[in-house]
This record gives sequence, C-alpha cells and structure tokens, in this order.
Amino acid sequence: MEALSRVIVPGYDVDLVSSGVVTRIRVRYDGSGIVVFLDYQGSNPGCSFCRFLSDNVWRRILEDAKARLMEARFRDLVFMDSITGNPIVII
Repeated sequence: MEALSRVIVPGYDVDLVSSGVVTRIRVRYDGSGIVVFLDYQGSNPGCSFCRFLSDNVWRRILEDAKARLMEARFRDLVFMDSITGNPIVII
C-alpha cells in the first residue's frame, strides 16, 4: 500500500490509495508477487472521479504504479478490475 500511495492521479492531488481507486491487494506468500484490484470501471460511489479518467490517464497511472511496485521489489504484477475480475492490461 505504501508504494501505491506514492502514485498520484494526474490532474488530481490525490494518490491511488486514499482516492479509493485501489480496492484491495493480495501479496504472494513469498512477497515476490502482487495482485492489485482497482476500481477501473468507476462504479464505486466513493470514487467520484474514477469514471472521468481517460484511457491515457489510466495508462499513465498503471505505468507509474508498476514502476513503484517494482521499486518495492515485486516482480510478478497483476492489475485487476475489482468489478469485473478481469485483468487490466497496459498497452
């Protein structure tokens, strides 16, 4: 959570964790991998700005989150849409 709290949403002065975009995380027992569940679809009423984020902004957020998690020594990273359960792919 600490690494993800250093990811600032472009155009907003808020990080992924305190904004409610990160809904939960799962860390592999050996600490090498992580699954991050995000409110990617913006259906969370507590996340008022999620639905306004464009694909370009999401791409930038995910790339920044990936970099921060890799700095924290996670090697296997998966981002999931918390609503659909589908993986979010960085293109």
